[in-house]
Amino acid sequence: NNYSVPIFSSIQDLLRDVDVSADIDGFIIATPHSTHYEIAELLLEEDEQRKKEVLMDGQNSDYRPLHVFVEKPMTTDVHQAKKLRDHVMK
Repeated sequence: NNYSVPIFSSIQDLLRDVDVSADIDGFIIATPHSTHYEIAELLLEEDEQRKKEVLMDGQNSDYRPLHVFVEKPMTTDVHQAKKLRDHVMK
């Protein structure tokens, strides 16, 4: 492997093992359509938690939003898509 890219068996493993705020600018979700909602929701919740922690510490300038790009279709259910949209619009 020329790129030294770590491999994770789940999004939960990645979030547990990687300092997302320091090491990652964004995610591209290009997995089976049925998994898009679950993964996007976890990532958006992680970003929301990071934002709260930074604001509690008074370090507004330290917050960098986590970009989440979801391959089409965004979800397999319109209600899930609306939930993700609402989460982002908070």
